[in-house]
Amino acid sequence: MWSNKTTVKANATSLKKFYGFMAERGLIKPEEFASLKQQIKDELPDWLDAVERYNNPDTDLLEDGWPI
Repeated sequence: MWSNKTTVKANATSLKKFYGFMAERGLIKPEEFASLKQQIKDELPDWLDAVERYNNPDTDLLEDGWPI
């Protein structure tokens, strides 16, 4: 599988840096950037859990509610 906890964390960091750059340039509002950072902070544990379940060959994705 191409995704793992490290790539999910790296992608979250990249998103924060990109949106931070946009906020510095005035392309998005500071509150939008703050909201994005909070959403990443709140949801990252769920994303990491999901990628771990997805990469686990013993997980029955249909039972876990994953769409196929």
